[in-house]
Amino acid sequence: MNDPAKSEQILIEILTKLLLKQEQLLGSGSNKQADIGTRESVFKPYAKSQPLGIVKYINILIQKYEKEGILKASWHTENISLKRIYLQDYERLCELIKHTPILKKLSIALQYLDYKVLDIPLYSMLRDAIRANWLEHKSFHKCTVDQYETLAKGFQGAHIALSLYQKKEAIDYRHFSIKAFKDSKKLSSYKALIANLLKSQYSELEGFGIDEVFRFFGITPIEQPILLSGSLNFTQHGSILDASFPPAVGLFPTEELLVSTQIAITSVITIENQASFMRYVKEEKQPTEIVLYTSGIPTPKFIELFQKVSNTLESETNFLHWGDIDLGGFRIWNILNKSIEREVKPHRMSPDDYPSSQHLKDLNESEKTQLETLSNPSIAKLIQRITSVGKKYEQEMWKGKQ
Repeated sequence: MNDPAKSEQILIEILTKLLLKQEQLLGSGSNKQADIGTRESVFKPYAKSQPLGIVKYINILIQKYEKEGILKASWHTENISLKRIYLQDYERLCELIKHTPILKKLSIALQYLDYKVLDIPLYSMLRDAIRANWLEHKSFHKCTVDQYETLAKGFQGAHIALSLYQKKEAIDYRHFSIKAFKDSKKLSSYKALIANLLKSQYSELEGFGIDEVFRFFGITPIEQPILLSGSLNFTQHGSILDASFPPAVGLFPTEELLVSTQIAITSVITIENQASFMRYVKEEKQPTEIVLYTSGIPTPKFIELFQKVSNTLESETNFLHWGDIDLGGFRIWNILNKSIEREVKPHRMSPDDYPSSQHLKDLNESEKTQLETLSNPSIAKLIQRITSVGKKYEQEMWKGKQ
């Protein structure tokens, strides 16, 4: 590349950055004119350019634009060593370097989104926030103003997830992808965006991973039966399933599912992890206990079954949750506790239930703060104990009462 062409390319990059700064000022409501100094990173190619003829040619162009009233420059050494560039005429500079003004980009992007997803309530709720972010050259859930088509796909996916959640319909990733994008493999391209859009409307999902968010809405890699064990009978479509069959049974519940029992149940225990669930039902479960495996974050189908079990059993029955002693474990407890009209008590979820905290991962300050927000009077002392110890315990560490 010859010196004039390389000089123009370097200068266009510098002036583009100047225009972006001006557009950020406009977006924030400022009347200031943008400026840019040679110490900013965009000037590195200018400062390191060899031969010096490139710098000289750039300086000549800046002087030319200064005379035309487009820019103003300050110099360490007049016309030789540049110090700062000040924008004087935004519109003319846009035309000069063929830069599309942000307002034009914003208009194109919003027109497209309005055409594609205006009937989606979530988009209508967030439209002003999208506009505000893009006006200041900020991304919206990692989508820039030029990625409006991607954002539209995200809203389409999030809308279908919310619709399925309201209907309590479970679905696997491939069929969800077909439903949202007419392609069984497309979900991977928009998965993080959909999860972030959904999290923006559900504060309890803060900190959840992508797959955990999808699971909360009943969208899983492959739909799995709910594993449980205990003296319950389930009647569905004319068939009866006895959940006391050892060590456990799997169930795909429907709205028509009926739950019954012939004995007094003393406790219902939900367990977060499958290994601990299987060990418990084989080695510890008592005849009057019901044990359910949540498979991590409980799905809407799990919650529906959990509610039916709660409504069937006597008020004296204890409801317990055994999970990891970490933020995830207590988030699961919180979802379960809010889902039924009786208290779910943490079970084996105190540091005092485990022999040692050596070599365990620490809870960070953010996790401690979020644990405290999940606290209520019934578990306040437990949360205080957990945050004071400051360690994470996996439930598989359980070795029985010490």
